[in-house]
Amino acid sequence: MERNVYVHKIGGAGLMMDRGSLTSLLFKIKTQTPPGAHIIFVVSALAGVTRLLDNLAKAIKNKEKDKIDLLFMNFKMIHEEMINRLIPFDRHIHREIDKYYCQMDSIINREVNYGDKERANLLKYGELCSSVIFRVFADIFIPTFLLDARECIITDNDSHIFAKVDLPLTLDKIESKINGIHHNSIVTQGYIARNYLGEDTALGYDGSDLTAAIFALALLKDKENKVFLSYWKDILGVWENPNKESDGIFGAMIILDYLEFAEQNHVPVRVDALKILSSIDPSRIKIFIRSFLDLKNPGTLITP
Repeated sequence: MERNVYVHKIGGAGLMMDRGSLTSLLFKIKTQTPPGAHIIFVVSALAGVTRLLDNLAKAIKNKEKDKIDLLFMNFKMIHEEMINRLIPFDRHIHREIDKYYCQMDSIINREVNYGDKERANLLKYGELCSSVIFRVFADIFIPTFLLDARECIITDNDSHIFAKVDLPLTLDKIESKINGIHHNSIVTQGYIARNYLGEDTALGYDGSDLTAAIFALALLKDKENKVFLSYWKDILGVWENPNKESDGIFGAMIILDYLEFAEQNHVPVRVDALKILSSIDPSRIKIFIRSFLDLKNPGTLITP
């Protein structure tokens, strides 16, 4: 019997919405999901946080103490604001987030030669913090389970910042993990991963787009699954003319056209994320690029 699975990638700008707007998005997702269907939320770091952490890593490398203290304080303030905005009455979330702050403090004060390995070890905290807070908020509407993406997104050892995913191993890991989780809804992190040595790595710019596509691909290993993958952005879809937004968006595209269009134009979803889905039977997956600012707009539909 065919089973529907819904993968929702929510980027950092979406997580910055006020409580009412984010509630509206989750309510729409819940009401449009058939009873018993599975939902996977892939979340990014909050808007601007990855850049902040990158600047923090540089400050640590250059031993700029005042700058380190200011950036670390800003990191904490951004996430405290997210907690106060979304789940101000939760008494336990601060303990969870404080664990990450303590780990970061240890990294900041460690005397090491700061390279890409240490940088990746710091960058992960954007996604780790946002995913914990978002899961608690989402759980109000849709009971969820928090899956650490590093347990199943596996990369090679060649790079820590622009790591290459071992796709066959990763797909097997995701399938095994999801089969062992007795929840219909899962929250996980985009962007972060772990290499063969057990070291934390990152998937490069817009890595969360790739993570969402990888989860979709893993879910398609079960021949009974049909996947609906939605990228929630702060734009309506794929602009027909990125330099002249008044021309509107594409209502539908095939992936090969998207890849060709991306050669000359800015596109909202990372190219290799859609490329890995290009050989899937079109009847088994639908990809949407939609706006969390306009929930009534269907966005751009992309199919293999």
